Amino acid sequence: MGSYLLDKMPENKALRAFTESAPVGIFSTDCNGKTLYVNPCWCKLSGLSFDDAMGDGWMKAVHPDDLPWLKAGWEESVAVRQTSSTEYRFLRSDGSVVWVMGNSTPQFNASGDLTGYIGTITDITEKKKMLKDLLAAKEKAEESDRLKTSFLNNISHEIRTPLNAITGFCAFLSDPDLSHEKRESFTKIIIESSDQLLFIITDIINIAAIESGHEKVCEKEFNLNAMIKMVTGRFASRAREQYNLLRHQTFLPDEEAEIFTDRTKLVQILSNLLNNAVKFTHKGKIDLGYCLKDGNLEFYVKDTGIGIPDNLKNEIFHIFRQVESSDNRNFGGSGLGLSISKAYVEMLGGRIWVDSEPGRGAAFYFTIPYKKHEPGT
Repeated sequence: MGSYLLDKMPENKALRAFTESAPVGIFSTDCNGKTLYVNPCWCKLSGLSFDDAMGDGWMKAVHPDDLPWLKAGWEESVAVRQTSSTEYRFLRSDGSVVWVMGNSTPQFNASGDLTGYIGTITDITEKKKMLKDLLAAKEKAEESDRLKTSFLNNISHEIRTPLNAITGFCAFLSDPDLSHEKRESFTKIIIESSDQLLFIITDIINIAAIESGHEKVCEKEFNLNAMIKMVTGRFASRAREQYNLLRHQTFLPDEEAEIFTDRTKLVQILSNLLNNAVKFTHKGKIDLGYCLKDGNLEFYVKDTGIGIPDNLKNEIFHIFRQVESSDNRNFGGSGLGLSISKAYVEMLGGRIWVDSEPGRGAAFYFTIPYKKHEPGT
């Protein structure tokens, strides 16, 4: 029927050549909206043959989610004899989806009677993908800006808090009538606040170096067991103040624990994890240790603290993400420790992950290759 209609049109050969080679889908219908003709491009976009598209057959190509409203809209346009312009999807037999823009225009004879519709469909799949990517990029940029703003607000508070303590208690020390006990107490507060400020500034410098690509790995030999004991000792006092039992466990004998890696970064990773464990645990247990698995050293820091919700288990390793949690604001800190730890672990050739449940503590694990130092190498 479609070929018959073309045969009756003026300059039918030129029209046929144009229609058959057109880079857009072309269709025609009768006055009731039943398809009479589709060109090869229409068939290519929809995945239907010419014969399958006739009548209401074209609907078989429409995505099931789009078909109800598209069918209703088409029937309404036919009933009121209006033009229509709609975006919808074709779902082809191979599972691929094609977004198209469909346009149709009513056709009338010399007497003003409706004779049918002529329309086109244009492939807009790439356009849709570009718009989706642009929207995702916009949302990501807005989220990044929001997180950075929150981070800056948080970090400025974290810097001002110890700085105010340092300046305030330094002023008190100038009082000649200050008792010895108060002088010692104020001095301790100044030292602790200075350490806190130093940690924050160090985190900012480290994350800046990581982000700029200037952070490098510097490997050297050292004894892992001695390093584990040293890191544990750093946090012993803080753990006791929180009424926590801090333990460490080594796996290799000392002669096998002479390893070759970046000691500074490994100490920083373990310190960050222990710092979080002590911060979020009260009257509990904290365990630090390692074992040897499949040629890798697998480290762990386990605590019995507040735990981590499922929706934050991946987010906490992202830069600026930690500062979004209410727990982090309540407990303080820059929120950069886990981001730095993840970056350092990956620079050392390993991976890091967490196993946790809210209210039941957290267990952080990470691996690095076991590079045993051989004397004389």
